[in-house]
Amino acid sequence: MNLEDVVIIHESERLAWRNAKNKDARAPACLYCGHLITRKCVEFDHFPVPDICGGTQVVSACETCHSMKDRFSLSSWPIAMVASICRDHAALAPLLSAVMAKDRTQIEREAARWREFWEDIGTDSRIAFGKFASVGLGRYGQTHELADDGLNLVSLGADEAKATGVVRALLDDGVTINEIVSRVASGGPREPTPPTPQSDT
Repeated sequence: MNLEDVVIIHESERLAWRNAKNKDARAPACLYCGHLITRKCVEFDHFPVPDICGGTQVVSACETCHSMKDRFSLSSWPIAMVASICRDHAALAPLLSAVMAKDRTQIEREAARWREFWEDIGTDSRIAFGKFASVGLGRYGQTHELADDGLNLVSLGADEAKATGVVRALLDDGVTINEIVSRVASGGPREPTPPTPQSDT
């Protein structure tokens, strides 16, 4: 994706941007998936700092990506997204570590570094980065569903090849993301347990 196609403005400029006379200007791109969006369908997302925490920068986003970030809980994300996020763990790890340590200053510092690797990670990881920055800065508060357990799940991707393999094995075994998060809470996303051989006697 090309970040030059993404609208990145102060929140006070949104109305002026929508009312701009240059209606024939090229359609903006979604910050997360990079797809072009018609001007009338653009949603503006506060990123990387949520509005509830004083964030004033907004970026252009499509409805799907914006919804996955802010309107759907982690438990409703397709499990394949988790495997994708694990593959990009190296880029997400500094932010995740700061979030789990509840170090607001470090969270803000790491969130501000997003441009350094944005074009090198996948769409799912970009959405996750935005969601976890929001969680860490208090967008959902302490009661947000699965926030801490979800962060722990992704943090276990330090060995990204193994983590991705485990997630895929769990997917093949029919395990839901809710069940994976439950396993995380009790020690980690363990691999499926092989069936115990049945005795002939």
